[in-house]
Amino acid sequence: MRALFLLCCGAAASAAVTEPRVLLKLSPLIGGPKLLRVHSQLFVDSGAGIDGWDFVPKDATAPATLARLLTLRAAPGDARRLVANDGVGMYDVGAAAAASSDAIDAALAERPTDLHLISNNCWSHTIDAAAAALGTDRGGAVRALVGAVLRRRPWRPVARPPIERDSVAEALAAEKSKRYGTSLAGLFSEEDRARAGASIKAALADEAEPPG
Repeated sequence: MRALFLLCCGAAASAAVTEPRVLLKLSPLIGGPKLLRVHSQLFVDSGAGIDGWDFVPKDATAPATLARLLTLRAAPGDARRLVANDGVGMYDVGAAAAASSDAIDAALAERPTDLHLISNNCWSHTIDAAAAALGTDRGGAVRALVGAVLRRRPWRPVARPPIERDSVAEALAAEKSKRYGTSLAGLFSEEDRARAGASIKAALADEAEPPG
C-alpha cells in the first residue's frame, strides 16, 4: 500500500512539471509603494529557461512622465524583454502552447508603443503576451489571468535534466592548462631563476639596512 502511494505521488509530481507553463508575476510600480503590487509581468518557463515580458513607461520616475500619465495622457512606453533565474513569486496561469518566445515577441511587436493608464497599460501588454503564449484569444487570456490572480497558486519550476559533463571538453581544458603551465615554466632556465632569486635577496637586504 505504501509503495502504491509513493508511486502515485511520484506520478503526480512528474505530471506537474513535464510541460512548459505560462506564469504571472505581480510587482510594485516603478517608484511606487512596495506593498502595492499592481504591475503585471508574463513569463514562460520552457524547462530550458524562464523568459518574460512587461510594459513600463520610459523614464518612469521623471516628473514629465508622471504628469502625463496622471492626467491620462499617453507617454512613451518600453516593452521590456525579461529573463528570470527561477519562478519565485510567480503564479501558474496555464500550459504554454506551441508558440515560441520569438512568436510572442512578434505578436507584441504589433502593439502600440505609447503607454496609457487606461487604454494601453501593462495589463493590456500582459493579456496580449498571454494570448500568444497560451494559443488563445484575448478573452481566453483574460480568463486565464483572472483565474491565476484568484488562485494565486505558486509555481513549481519545470524539472530540468541534469547537465551532462562533457568529458572531451574537460580533457581538452586540462591539457591546455597543463601545456600552459609547462610552457610558462620553460620560459626560464635554472640559471635565470637563480639570478632572479639572488636579485630579490639583495634588494630585500638593502631595504633591511638602516640608512647611514
